[in-house]
Amino acid sequence: MQRWKYPRLPRVSLFAGAFLLAFPAYGEPFADWDRTDSMLLGSALTLTAIDWGQTRDIAQHPERFSESNPILGAHPSVGRVDNYFLISMAGIVGLSAVLPSRTRKYVLGGITFVEAVVVINNHGAGIRVSF
Repeated sequence: MQRWKYPRLPRVSLFAGAFLLAFPAYGEPFADWDRTDSMLLGSALTLTAIDWGQTRDIAQHPERFSESNPILGAHPSVGRVDNYFLISMAGIVGLSAVLPSRTRKYVLGGITFVEAVVVINNHGAGIRVSF
């Protein structure tokens, strides 16, 4: 018996998407957020999405590039990259929803900084965004 598979959308991606929908931006976990919190979350998620696209490019060109993230391995599949980043982005939203304000700013600022460095280094290496 052949198993039915989602076309280009792994099950883990569906669960990550459902998790993101469980935290609407106007809900109770976000009630004490100020403008800085919202801007930091937006920048962290934007840079993470750019990193995601660049990592997809790495996965699509294993003859030219190798991934340095030890969780993904040197030559991950595009599906593995998609799952990793969907779960990461859901984790960023979920974690930032439960952290106290001061800690949240440090965590989101740190994620934004690290992602900015990664995106800039990837761009300098000739890696492009591929969705």
